[in-house]
Amino acid sequence: MGLQGWKKAYVLLGLGMWAGVAGAAESVVSAEQWLSRKAMTCDINNTHIVNLSTAVTDEHDRFHFRHDASKQTLLAGGVSYQGVRAAEVLKQGSSSQLALALQQPRFGLQVIKVAVYLQGKPYESFGYYWVAQGSISDNLPALKQLFSQRELDGGRVTQTAQGNVRVNCTIAG
Repeated sequence: MGLQGWKKAYVLLGLGMWAGVAGAAESVVSAEQWLSRKAMTCDINNTHIVNLSTAVTDEHDRFHFRHDASKQTLLAGGVSYQGVRAAEVLKQGSSSQLALALQQPRFGLQVIKVAVYLQGKPYESFGYYWVAQGSISDNLPALKQLFSQRELDGGRVTQTAQGNVRVNCTIAG
């Protein structure tokens, strides 16, 4: 199954789970909901961030969303995601990402960024990552609450050039 096939499968899975859990009429998702423990630990069953990832991306190197800075919301796929201070599309080579600036405390960490990314042309993978303020060593107690030692050492959790924590969550690819 190609990347588009996987994306469609995840969208259908996510939409089905989301409708069953939250009710089909839900259209506003708080930062606490879309930055759930499952989303932050890269669990594929985190319907809100998987839905956000698939709603904003397409196979033609475009992101589809509307950002309202005054309300700190991002509208994508008929859902309003709260807590987004800024949204910017960044491109480098055959990769692109929708970077969302936040200032959201979650699970003992200060989440300052979430980015949905597409890599390669045709796309070889897509997913998201999140960034927390401060170094890995400064955030180690909170990170140990989210990840096993093997996950912490396995390359998913890294330090950015700015000295912050980055957690990479690949959805497909």
